[in-house]
Amino acid sequence: MIRVLLLSRGIPLVILAAALIAGVSAVIGSHVIDIEFSPVNPNRIPVAELCAIVSATITAVLMRPRFWEWDRGSIGMRARVIAVVSSAVGITLPMACVLVLVPGLPDFVPWVWVLTNAFVLVAVVQVLAPFIGALSAGVTAVLLWLSFGLLHNVKPDLAWLLPTSSYAERTPDWLAAGILIVLALLVHARTLGRAR
Repeated sequence: MIRVLLLSRGIPLVILAAALIAGVSAVIGSHVIDIEFSPVNPNRIPVAELCAIVSATITAVLMRPRFWEWDRGSIGMRARVIAVVSSAVGITLPMACVLVLVPGLPDFVPWVWVLTNAFVLVAVVQVLAPFIGALSAGVTAVLLWLSFGLLHNVKPDLAWLLPTSSYAERTPDWLAAGILIVLALLVHARTLGRAR
């Protein structure tokens, strides 16, 4: 039964896609995109975060409910557990895009802030996917990623309102990441991973 459920959510393809994107992240993830609209407070956004968003989007596409008759007819605890576990996998696997870079970093380089930023953005994909679709959720997360980077550059005094950390501050925001992860799990428990 577990094998059928795992195959119904596309787990083998999800793992393969996450591994391939983590490989791409290992090559290009250490690069940054410079945002310098305000030269007083330049900001850089790591490409590894973008790789995590792409991985989360592909994961959401591949893990959408496959057994439509079963998913639509089932509203019991088993279906909710599967939806929550699928969402947890969809949040966890894209973190490989960030973690693959850690062994190559010098000891003194802070990197946990990139991980929390990736958790925030991946959780946004998981929160929105049941309502607007996986691709639209991914595009929204990319736009938020760029917008947060721009706001950190242009309006650094608003940084405390943003769920991501900037290159200048490099402090992980576990509270925002945790809230969005819990919200994503609750959304999937309620919607079974699809819009009604």
